[in-house]
Amino acid sequence: MIRLIVDKTLLIKSHCSLNNFRNLLKFTNKSKEVNVRQFNSVQNASNSSSQSSAKDIVLFRYENLKVFRLINLFGTSQLFFWVYMGTWAFYDLRNVKVSEDQMNDEDLAWWRKINLGEEKYRYSIAFFCFAVGYLFIFSSWMYTLRSVRYLIARKNGKDISIVCYTPLGRNRIMDVPIKCISAQESRQTTKGYLPLKVKNRMFYYILDMKGEFKNTKLFDSTAGLSRKF
Repeated sequence: MIRLIVDKTLLIKSHCSLNNFRNLLKFTNKSKEVNVRQFNSVQNASNSSSQSSAKDIVLFRYENLKVFRLINLFGTSQLFFWVYMGTWAFYDLRNVKVSEDQMNDEDLAWWRKINLGEEKYRYSIAFFCFAVGYLFIFSSWMYTLRSVRYLIARKNGKDISIVCYTPLGRNRIMDVPIKCISAQESRQTTKGYLPLKVKNRMFYYILDMKGEFKNTKLFDSTAGLSRKF
Protein backbone atom coordinates (compact mmCIF):
# COMPACT_ATOMS: atom_id res chain seq x y z
CA MET A 1 0.00 0.00 0.00
CA ILE A 2 2.78 2.33 0.92
CA ARG A 3 4.59 1.45 -2.31
CA LEU A 4 1.53 2.40 -4.36
CA ILE A 5 1.34 5.75 -2.66
CA VAL A 6 5.05 6.38 -3.32
CA ASP A 7 4.68 5.38 -6.98
CA LYS A 8 1.73 7.75 -7.38
CA THR A 9 3.63 10.62 -5.85
CA LEU A 10 6.58 9.93 -8.16
CA LEU A 11 4.28 9.85 -11.17
CA ILE A 12 2.69 13.14 -10.11
CA LYS A 13 6.11 14.75 -9.67
CA SER A 14 7.34 13.49 -13.02
CA HIS A 15 4.14 14.73 -14.70
CA CYS A 16 4.57 18.16 -13.11
CA SER A 17 8.20 18.35 -14.18
CA LEU A 18 7.22 17.35 -17.70
CA ASN A 19 4.61 20.13 -17.81
CA ASN A 20 7.14 22.60 -16.50
CA PHE A 21 9.60 21.52 -19.17
CA ARG A 22 6.97 21.97 -21.88
CA ASN A 23 6.07 25.43 -20.57
CA LEU A 24 9.75 26.32 -20.55
CA LEU A 25 10.10 25.23 -24.18
CA LYS A 26 7.07 27.32 -25.17
CA PHE A 27 8.50 30.36 -23.39
CA THR A 28 11.89 30.03 -25.09
CA ASN A 29 10.26 29.63 -28.49
CA LYS A 30 8.16 32.75 -27.94
CA SER A 31 11.17 34.71 -26.80
CA LYS A 32 13.07 33.61 -29.91
CA GLU A 33 10.20 34.75 -32.14
CA VAL A 34 10.10 38.11 -30.38
CA ASN A 35 13.85 38.56 -30.80
CA VAL A 36 13.66 37.66 -34.49
CA ARG A 37 10.83 40.14 -35.04
CA GLN A 38 12.73 42.86 -33.22
CA PHE A 39 15.85 42.13 -35.27
CA ASN A 40 13.89 42.22 -38.52
CA SER A 41 12.21 45.49 -37.58
CA VAL A 42 15.55 47.08 -36.69
CA GLN A 43 17.10 45.83 -39.94
CA ASN A 44 14.19 47.16 -42.00
CA ALA A 45 14.41 50.53 -40.25
CA SER A 46 18.14 50.75 -40.91
CA ASN A 47 17.62 49.84 -44.57
CA SER A 48 14.88 52.43 -44.98
CA SER A 49 16.99 55.11 -43.31
CA SER A 50 19.94 54.33 -45.55
CA GLN A 51 17.71 54.47 -48.61
CA SER A 52 16.19 57.77 -47.53
CA SER A 53 19.62 59.32 -47.00
CA ALA A 54 20.74 58.26 -50.49
CA LYS A 55 18.79 60.98 -52.30
CA ASP A 56 19.54 64.05 -54.36
CA ILE A 57 19.97 67.11 -52.11
CA VAL A 58 18.94 70.61 -53.19
CA LEU A 59 21.75 73.04 -52.34
CA PHE A 60 20.32 76.22 -53.84
CA ARG A 61 16.92 77.35 -55.11
CA TYR A 62 15.86 80.55 -56.83
CA GLU A 63 12.34 80.86 -58.23
CA ASN A 64 11.72 84.02 -60.26
CA LEU A 65 10.27 82.89 -63.58
CA LYS A 66 8.20 86.04 -64.10
CA VAL A 67 11.25 88.33 -64.12
CA PHE A 68 13.07 86.20 -66.68
CA ARG A 69 10.03 86.16 -68.94
CA LEU A 70 9.92 89.96 -68.81
CA ILE A 71 13.64 90.18 -69.54
CA ASN A 72 13.33 87.98 -72.61
CA LEU A 73 10.21 89.82 -73.76
CA PHE A 74 12.11 93.10 -73.50
CA GLY A 75 15.10 91.67 -75.42
CA THR A 76 12.86 90.28 -78.16
CA SER A 77 10.99 93.57 -78.56
CA GLN A 78 14.27 95.48 -78.78
CA LEU A 79 15.50 93.07 -81.44
CA PHE A 80 12.45 93.69 -83.63
CA PHE A 81 12.64 97.45 -83.09
CA TRP A 82 16.31 97.80 -84.01
CA VAL A 83 16.05 95.42 -86.94
CA TYR A 84 13.20 97.54 -88.26
CA MET A 85 15.27 100.69 -87.80
CA GLY A 86 18.25 99.11 -89.58
CA THR A 87 16.08 97.95 -92.47
CA TRP A 88 14.57 101.41 -92.81
CA ALA A 89 17.99 103.05 -92.75
CA PHE A 90 19.35 100.64 -95.36
CA TYR A 91 16.50 100.95 -97.86
CA ASP A 92 14.74 104.26 -97.23
CA LEU A 93 17.44 106.83 -96.50
CA ARG A 94 17.66 109.08 -99.54
CA ASN A 95 20.85 110.28 -101.06
CA VAL A 96 20.29 114.07 -100.91
CA LYS A 97 23.44 116.00 -101.60
CA VAL A 98 24.25 119.00 -99.42
CA SER A 99 24.68 122.24 -101.36
CA GLU A 100 27.80 124.36 -101.12
CA ASP A 101 25.85 127.19 -99.49
CA GLN A 102 24.79 124.87 -96.69
CA MET A 103 28.33 123.57 -96.28
CA ASN A 104 29.67 127.12 -95.94
CA ASP A 105 26.90 128.28 -93.59
CA GLU A 106 28.48 128.57 -90.14
CA ASP A 107 25.13 128.98 -88.38
CA LEU A 108 23.88 125.63 -89.68
CA ALA A 109 24.18 122.64 -87.32
CA TRP A 110 26.96 120.19 -88.16
CA TRP A 111 24.67 117.21 -88.57
CA ARG A 112 22.67 119.05 -91.22
CA LYS A 113 25.81 119.20 -93.36
CA ILE A 114 26.01 115.38 -93.51
CA ASN A 115 24.34 113.46 -96.29
CA LEU A 116 23.04 110.41 -94.42
CA GLY A 117 21.93 108.90 -97.71
CA GLU A 118 25.49 108.26 -98.84
CA GLU A 119 26.47 104.60 -98.87
CA LYS A 120 29.05 104.86 -96.08
CA TYR A 121 26.58 106.52 -93.69
CA ARG A 122 23.65 104.36 -94.75
CA TYR A 123 25.56 101.12 -94.28
CA SER A 124 27.02 102.30 -90.97
CA ILE A 125 23.61 103.24 -89.54
CA ALA A 126 22.07 99.94 -90.67
CA PHE A 127 24.95 97.93 -89.18
CA PHE A 128 24.76 99.87 -85.91
CA CYS A 129 20.99 99.21 -85.58
CA PHE A 130 21.37 95.51 -86.31
CA ALA A 131 24.25 95.23 -83.83
CA VAL A 132 22.29 96.94 -81.05
CA GLY A 133 19.26 94.70 -81.62
CA TYR A 134 21.34 91.50 -81.52
CA LEU A 135 23.23 92.78 -78.49
CA PHE A 136 19.95 93.16 -76.58
CA ILE A 137 18.72 89.66 -77.43
CA PHE A 138 22.15 88.12 -76.78
CA SER A 139 22.43 89.77 -73.37
CA SER A 140 18.93 88.77 -72.28
CA TRP A 141 19.39 85.18 -73.46
CA MET A 142 22.84 84.74 -71.91
CA TYR A 143 21.71 86.20 -68.60
CA THR A 144 18.77 83.79 -68.58
CA LEU A 145 20.79 80.74 -69.63
CA ARG A 146 23.46 81.40 -66.99
CA SER A 147 21.08 82.14 -64.10
CA VAL A 148 20.93 79.13 -61.80
CA ARG A 149 17.47 78.02 -60.75
CA TYR A 150 18.48 74.91 -58.78
CA LEU A 151 21.78 73.52 -57.63
CA ILE A 152 21.42 69.83 -56.77
CA ALA A 153 23.98 67.46 -55.26
CA ARG A 154 23.52 64.06 -56.86
CA LYS A 155 23.18 60.97 -54.71
CA ASN A 156 26.36 59.43 -56.14
CA GLY A 157 28.36 62.07 -54.24
CA LYS A 158 30.46 62.97 -57.28
CA ASP A 159 28.30 65.20 -59.48
CA ILE A 160 26.24 68.37 -59.16
CA SER A 161 23.30 69.22 -61.40
CA ILE A 162 23.08 72.85 -62.51
CA VAL A 163 19.51 73.70 -63.45
CA CYS A 164 19.20 77.01 -65.30
CA TYR A 165 16.38 79.04 -66.80
CA THR A 166 15.76 79.18 -70.54
CA PRO A 167 14.19 81.92 -72.70
CA LEU A 168 11.18 79.67 -73.37
CA GLY A 169 10.56 78.95 -69.67
CA ARG A 170 11.83 75.38 -69.53
CA ASN A 171 14.69 74.05 -67.42
CA ARG A 172 18.17 73.44 -68.78
CA ILE A 173 19.98 70.72 -66.80
CA MET A 174 23.69 70.01 -66.87
CA ASP A 175 25.51 67.43 -64.71
CA VAL A 176 29.02 68.52 -63.73
CA PRO A 177 31.63 66.76 -61.56
CA ILE A 178 32.18 68.52 -58.25
CA LYS A 179 35.88 68.92 -59.00
CA CYS A 180 35.01 70.93 -62.13
CA ILE A 181 33.09 73.69 -60.28
CA SER A 182 34.76 76.65 -58.63
CA ALA A 183 33.14 79.47 -56.67
CA GLN A 184 34.77 82.81 -57.45
CA GLU A 185 33.67 84.40 -54.17
CA SER A 186 32.63 83.28 -50.71
CA ARG A 187 28.97 82.83 -49.91
CA GLN A 188 29.29 84.82 -46.68
CA THR A 189 30.82 87.91 -48.30
CA THR A 190 28.85 88.05 -51.57
CA LYS A 191 25.91 90.46 -51.63
CA GLY A 192 24.52 90.53 -55.18
CA TYR A 193 25.54 87.54 -57.27
CA LEU A 194 27.79 84.56 -56.63
CA PRO A 195 29.63 83.55 -59.84
CA LEU A 196 30.41 79.88 -60.44
CA LYS A 197 33.06 78.83 -62.94
CA VAL A 198 32.61 75.50 -64.72
CA LYS A 199 35.65 73.93 -66.32
CA ASN A 200 35.79 74.17 -70.13
CA ARG A 201 32.75 76.47 -70.21
CA MET A 202 32.66 80.07 -71.37
CA PHE A 203 31.30 82.76 -69.06
CA TYR A 204 30.12 82.26 -65.49
CA TYR A 205 27.01 80.72 -63.98
CA ILE A 206 25.49 83.11 -61.48
CA LEU A 207 23.63 82.49 -58.24
CA ASP A 208 21.34 85.30 -57.18
CA MET A 209 21.81 85.85 -53.44
CA LYS A 210 18.08 86.54 -53.18
CA GLY A 211 17.65 82.80 -53.58
CA GLU A 212 17.60 80.26 -50.77
CA PHE A 213 20.53 78.06 -49.75
CA LYS A 214 18.90 74.82 -48.60
CA ASN A 215 22.05 73.19 -47.22
CA THR A 216 24.79 75.71 -46.48
CA LYS A 217 27.31 73.23 -45.04
CA LEU A 218 27.12 70.88 -47.99
CA PHE A 219 27.25 73.80 -50.44
CA ASP A 220 30.36 75.27 -48.80
CA SER A 221 32.13 71.90 -48.96
CA THR A 222 31.22 71.13 -52.60
CA ALA A 223 30.25 73.87 -55.05
CA GLY A 224 31.25 76.72 -52.73
CA LEU A 225 34.95 75.87 -52.78
CA SER A 226 37.45 77.82 -54.85
CA ARG A 227 39.39 75.58 -57.26
CA LYS A 228 42.07 76.22 -59.84
CA PHE A 229 41.69 74.67 -63.27
